[in-house]
Amino acid sequence: MWQPMFTYHGFRYCEVTGLSSLEPEDIRAVALHTDIQKRSSFTCGSALLNAIQQNLVMTEKDNMHSILTDCPQRDERLGWMNDATVRFEETPYNFDVSRIFPKIMLDIHNEQRAEGQFTCCAPFIYGGLPADPVCSSYLMAGKQALMHCGELNAVDELFDGMAAWEDFLLSRSPDGTVDYSYYGDWAAPAYACIGGENGHAGNLETDGRIMSTGYSYFNCVTLADFARRTGRPDAERKYTEKAAYVRRAFLDTWFDPATAQVGKGAMGSQAFALWLAMLPAAMTSPAPLDILPEESRDAAARLMREDLVAHDYKITTGNLCTRYLMDMLAKYGYVDDAYRVLTREAYPSFGYMIQNEATTIWERFELKKDPSMNSHNHPMYGAVGSWFYQYLGGITPTEPGFARVTVNPCYPEGLLSAHAVVDTVMGELSVRWSKRYGKLYLFVQTPFGMTADIHFDGKVSTVGAGYHVFEKTL
Repeated sequence: MWQPMFTYHGFRYCEVTGLSSLEPEDIRAVALHTDIQKRSSFTCGSALLNAIQQNLVMTEKDNMHSILTDCPQRDERLGWMNDATVRFEETPYNFDVSRIFPKIMLDIHNEQRAEGQFTCCAPFIYGGLPADPVCSSYLMAGKQALMHCGELNAVDELFDGMAAWEDFLLSRSPDGTVDYSYYGDWAAPAYACIGGENGHAGNLETDGRIMSTGYSYFNCVTLADFARRTGRPDAERKYTEKAAYVRRAFLDTWFDPATAQVGKGAMGSQAFALWLAMLPAAMTSPAPLDILPEESRDAAARLMREDLVAHDYKITTGNLCTRYLMDMLAKYGYVDDAYRVLTREAYPSFGYMIQNEATTIWERFELKKDPSMNSHNHPMYGAVGSWFYQYLGGITPTEPGFARVTVNPCYPEGLLSAHAVVDTVMGELSVRWSKRYGKLYLFVQTPFGMTADIHFDGKVSTVGAGYHVFEKTL
């Protein structure tokens, strides 16, 4: 029996030659990954969405090897932190991140230079120094470990490092907007990339500096919240003020209050700004103003949806804003449009990957043969999996460690049922809904110690542990 002990290889097919006595049953492929799987699950009435969920979980597992890599099969296998910013919102729903997220934060911290910058990859093998400003994964890992696992120690111990990163970005923001971008909303479909099919994969529709500055705002809001939770009143005040400063610069540079247009008005920039506007509502301390004025948000969402329709539901978003687009469509009442995008089978779509026999998520929406930037096992677009739990399942933790949770599912017209189970530190939270016999049924099972705010039929019911049933006539 032979097995490599100091490396691993991602593959789909293998060829073994030179042993005449070898039979096919003598060969076994070993699925190798860090053991952080939990009992969470998502299923629904759409076979295609179930296949996407299966593919993204497989992709995540294939890319968990002490570091969370970008791909398992080529000469890269690196902890890319730009991809991770949205990925780290999906991972905690499917996997136990209580130990690996603090470990990844330490990996980043270990790469930090005196001025606060770190590298695009942690541990550092390749990539820019300083990292692309979209690498808010440093803070996102802390935020998700806190909300999903109740892990405040890493936030407390590494606060100064996270603050130093944002202070560096502010030093690169002479007018409040960050002055550089490498990737931004990376690797959109080829027609929406700066270099087209074979050139630079930066986003043609969404300015990279919009992404850089938006994440600077995210960092400030998040740091103010972390400071409040860890007893740092001076830092809380500082980053609340900095968030307001970056907000003003963002709006002055890219926002048209007359039309609610952000940048060019592309679906990606509209969705990103709307996602940023949600952040202060989750803070425990007095929040800075939302990045989009409240009176402009419905109009901004309408522009986002109109751009999607104008492109015949062919997205122009990349590795970051595709997730935000799905989220904001659902949040602002366009869940049927989000469902239509996710269930497409023509290029570019997840269904197109599956039509081409994909069993994992691709790096690009194009079907390519060349090995460069063309991984067929790449988790960044798998970040859409958080939409399954947060919007179809409606599950979002609102207090650390799932002590309190909001349950507010969306019900696409074309979907008859969904069931999300999250294996939380409190126990299993189950949310299931179905449309049957002319009625909509919602079943929520909450574990001991958890408080749930359940939204149904225009009302909010606050409940504790137990099995809760709601119904209404359709």
